Amino acid sequence: VYNAIYRLPPNQRRNTDLEDEKFTGITQEIKDWRNNVEAPLNPPDPPEQEALLAPSDSAGFYWIARGMGRHADAPHVLEARVVESNLGPKTYYRSPAFWKASAAVNSPRAVSRIDYSGLNGFDSRCCAYGVAVAVLSELSLPDGNGQPTVMYPTDFTPRR
Repeated sequence: VYNAIYRLPPNQRRNTDLEDEKFTGITQEIKDWRNNVEAPLNPPDPPEQEALLAPSDSAGFYWIARGMGRHADAPHVLEARVVESNLGPKTYYRSPAFWKASAAVNSPRAVSRIDYSGLNGFDSRCCAYGVAVAVLSELSLPDGNGQPTVMYPTDFTPRR
């Protein structure tokens, strides 16, 4: 389904195409697994401590097992990309280092190439990546001309 959506022109892509109801093969068990990994902030019942740690345990496992650190520690050469959304043009930021770290987990064969295709949800991950770079580092984000002059991603307002 993701590939079919990706082939559509940007103005025809809808997140509603990814909702659970569109996938008849998603069982309640699969939904429960997803919720167990999610560790919601306000669960209906008091969670066990393990449920709160599950997302970081999962991330830590992949960090070690897939060698993400060597990619994440490489220099982050940022590139601004403008895409059309339902609400007009939006900018996200990507880098070869972030691509390789993401691909190490989701598509290890893609680590060696930098065509930024075939990695499910990579552009969406880049939205969070741009915010993380802006908030957690001293890097400036590139503007439309590639110059590092942007403090925060488009439509992001930092909390103070």
